[in-house]
Amino acid sequence: MLKETGGTFPLGAVARWSIMAVSLGVTATSVLFINGVAFLIPSLEARRGISLTEASLLSSMPSRGMVVTLVFWGYVLDRVGERIVLTAGPALTAAAAYAAASAHSLLMVGVFLFIGGMAAASCNTAGGPLVSAWFSPQQRGLAMGIRQTAQPSGIAFGALVIPELSESGPHRGLMFLPVMCTLAAVASAIGSVDPPRKSRKTAADDELASPYRGSFVLWRIHAVAGLLMVPQTVTVTFMLVWLMDHHG
Repeated sequence: MLKETGGTFPLGAVARWSIMAVSLGVTATSVLFINGVAFLIPSLEARRGISLTEASLLSSMPSRGMVVTLVFWGYVLDRVGERIVLTAGPALTAAAAYAAASAHSLLMVGVFLFIGGMAAASCNTAGGPLVSAWFSPQQRGLAMGIRQTAQPSGIAFGALVIPELSESGPHRGLMFLPVMCTLAAVASAIGSVDPPRKSRKTAADDELASPYRGSFVLWRIHAVAGLLMVPQTVTVTFMLVWLMDHHG
């Protein structure tokens, strides 16, 4: 049994790395949903006859939805644990993605993509804590580093698959998203295990106090992190269109 000051790790090494793999896969699927619609922009322009601005707005809807519920999922996580959040989130995302793929109007497609993003935020909130809680400080950096590859892996997977599926129209590309989200929900239900944690009823008041009160350190960190995400998101969204339109 791996021990650490303030707690123990009742699972063996293989089980902990398996949980890390599940977190990586589920988070990659969330990233695939959030960013995957961008790879449909050429198909939406060609098949639906909509402008680049409209297609870009549509592709941003999952991200807009995610922003709305990140704090909510954190609140839920503190009360029900990582396993429920990592299972319910992808399941709800799958339902919303299927509804978006089945909708006939672009307005409803956008609405369902927004709702899917609200659900997909669960993976961003729960995936990291699940991994960090199961590993000791001596292994946590490596485990979290591997887990963070979920973002480029999810985007790269979408770049390989979605444009090929959408050659005959955006519907097939959209239908790929609920399939992957469903697989992620099943994997989480089977493979994730909540780490041991102190009950909120026995926790001291200072442990439950908000770390954002009395200091602007966390606010500054989050503000800088948000600014760093802007060029990354813009590049991911428009790189495919730029390569096709300007480089053939």
